[in-house]
Amino acid sequence: EPVPELAESCRRNRPLAYVQQVALVSPEKSGQTVSLITLDLMSTTADESAPEWMAQHVASAQALGARPGKCEAIGRTLSEVIDGSPFSSVDLISIDVEHGELDVVRGIDFSRHSPCVLLVETASPQEISALLPSYFSEPVRVSTRDYAWLRQL
Repeated sequence: EPVPELAESCRRNRPLAYVQQVALVSPEKSGQTVSLITLDLMSTTADESAPEWMAQHVASAQALGARPGKCEAIGRTLSEVIDGSPFSSVDLISIDVEHGELDVVRGIDFSRHSPCVLLVETASPQEISALLPSYFSEPVRVSTRDYAWLRQL
């Protein structure tokens, strides 16, 4: 969770969970500072390459009562986060990162962290599929924007 207040809330409300206050990024952005627009549970990176999407996303969050703010977090790949955790393997990875899912998936080293199920909120399931090893199934649509890929070894 990249937003400091939300990361702290996660730690308080889930004392047995492993929580890091980082932004999930692709490998080339690891270690860099990431600027975020905070929107309660709809926070996202300040993506200047998609201004129309960003404006629509902020408006949607505001319509739900979110008050926009700003913060920064250090970028880490998902594999780096898993490496720092007490877990030796991960069975399920669920990604819901408000328009950053391709970068998050690029940050998974599947030779070390290959979940049984990968669940991703995305408008681009074929782009996600292109990033996955061949032993994952074709995407299965589980809701309007959520897709699951199953490891088939």
